[in-house]
Amino acid sequence: PYQAGPVFDLLQREAVSGVEEVSGETGHRLYRRTLRLPYGTGIVAVQERPGQAGTGSGGWLDARLHLTDLRDLTT
Repeated sequence: PYQAGPVFDLLQREAVSGVEEVSGETGHRLYRRTLRLPYGTGIVAVQERPGQAGTGSGGWLDARLHLTDLRDLTT
């Protein structure tokens, strides 16, 4: 199964200031990153959820996208 903790540890250590951010306490962190896309800008946000990510149907980790233009949804 997906091990969220070590991945979020790495993201927090290697975050590029002004581009990436990890906030919250271990086990409940939120990773956000700004994106430069063909039709505008966006932000992706992923919540750390130990014991849940990768255990559901298909093993996916949920992410939220905030886009300035919906045409970038397929990018």
